[in-house]
Amino acid sequence: MAAPPAEEDGVDQPWHLLKKVPFFQKYLAPNFQCGVNMGGSTDCVRCGMLSGCEAVWYSAMLKNCKYMLECQACEDCSGLVRETGKKGVHRTPLEWALAVTNKSWEVLTPDEHEELCTWMAKVVKMPWEFDPRAWPVPGAGSGRIALIALGSRGDVQPAIALALALLKAGFTVTAFVPSSYESLVKSFQVPVVACADWAFNDPTAMAEGKYEKFIYEAVMSFGPELIVYSPLACIESWVLEEQCKAPAIQFTFQATTLADTPQVWRPLQGWRRLPFDIGLGEINIPNLDQNVVEDRCGRKRPVLMAFSKQVALPQTDRAQTHVTGYWLLDTSRQEAQQDNPLFGGAQRKELEDFLQAGSPPVYIGWGSMTEKSDRMGPLAVRSLKQTGHRGIILGGEAKLSLASLENAPDAAELVPYAQSNILFAQWVSHETLLPRCAMAVHHGGCGTTAAGLRAGVPNIVVPVDFDQPFWAAAVANLGVGVHIKSLQEVTEEELVGAIQTCGEDGVKAAAAALGAKLMAEDGAKKAVEVIQDYLSASRRGVRDSTCAPCCLS
Repeated sequence: MAAPPAEEDGVDQPWHLLKKVPFFQKYLAPNFQCGVNMGGSTDCVRCGMLSGCEAVWYSAMLKNCKYMLECQACEDCSGLVRETGKKGVHRTPLEWALAVTNKSWEVLTPDEHEELCTWMAKVVKMPWEFDPRAWPVPGAGSGRIALIALGSRGDVQPAIALALALLKAGFTVTAFVPSSYESLVKSFQVPVVACADWAFNDPTAMAEGKYEKFIYEAVMSFGPELIVYSPLACIESWVLEEQCKAPAIQFTFQATTLADTPQVWRPLQGWRRLPFDIGLGEINIPNLDQNVVEDRCGRKRPVLMAFSKQVALPQTDRAQTHVTGYWLLDTSRQEAQQDNPLFGGAQRKELEDFLQAGSPPVYIGWGSMTEKSDRMGPLAVRSLKQTGHRGIILGGEAKLSLASLENAPDAAELVPYAQSNILFAQWVSHETLLPRCAMAVHHGGCGTTAAGLRAGVPNIVVPVDFDQPFWAAAVANLGVGVHIKSLQEVTEEELVGAIQTCGEDGVKAAAAALGAKLMAEDGAKKAVEVIQDYLSASRRGVRDSTCAPCCLS
């Protein structure tokens, strides 16, 4: 069937969505049809759980609904957009809703088209609705900031540093974080509200919409003057912006565009390759990112980039772009967490004894990135054994331990070496440990990379996905370490070679020099100054606040 006629105003622009609340079957642009989604920013994960295949999303939000454009990468992705020639091909409602191009729409039979419309009409009915009158709206001048940090520890811990700086500046702050990190935030005396565990740990609540309802009600009842949110909380925060009548500004661990570095999100957006796979050609529509949204809506709000300009600079002269420096908890606060298992806990004494017993070890840890422990454990120990280094290996989500060596073909050699030269630690404080190590091997998360660079030691980055390839490239470009292709493919030979390279005097000197510069920065304090300037301008009625960007000052 032919696509509905597009409206003339903004017909070929994705930001046309922002000018009115769309409905299903309304085209946002010639190639994109509007659907509605109730699964939040993690709906791509939920789709994968339900259908057994990967899905990605492309979204924008208005009023009470989150409008999504989705495409799914199946074993036979062409089945979404054209007949396969097989008899009795069954398209599920999920697959139909994920067909996003005009040609995709045209291949549906009339019966399929009718059934899809019926199904989408049901989906559009939200299971709950907001009543903004039921919640307080403090208005300008309240100094109440909702800090929404969804994701892993790498998203939450920098937010704690920002929250502490905001509290010190006199703001009233509440952090909204996954329930698994509630105790971590509380341990730093930051007011916190626990949300349903982000993404993976509570898929049922997420699928039923309980997660969104809870976080929306919690933030609205807090009544913020300003919302500051992490990248994975973008959908929730943009909806809350409408409901709370409070501006929302994002902090991020990587800029959208940076010079001489890979664009890390592109490899994840497999749906952009779909038209080529099925012979439709390129869907030439620009990304709907926050900069586009703000430009078209006339709202130029600060974007806080929580990394150092010594490490990377955005390739932009936008006045609202602020590279503040890393947001890290100072070592004295972390040392005070002696009973917290995330900072070593009961293993702290064992760790201290190990450090004092010999030469500085090589730290190896992949944090929340999981890979088979029976592969990664032996690989790490073999590399340390071959280079003659002592080591501290983080158990982390992969649960690396001495037991992960038992099934290795050379276990008889690895186990004795590990018992004498390696300490397996479940969790550690990077900021206090890494300065005492010879080098750090890690996955390249922003927080871990920041700690490794500030420690002044060489870094070996073995990325998985997300922003990690970007930080791996930055480390290599700065000459302070080595970038290995990926955690899934890393070999013993590559890791051994990287350890040997990072033992060279030139690399160690470069790492030490960079570390000294980074230690002089206070990124959280700079971020607070940006927020203060923005709120001051907003209270004076200045809509487009354009204070001088930190990255250019």
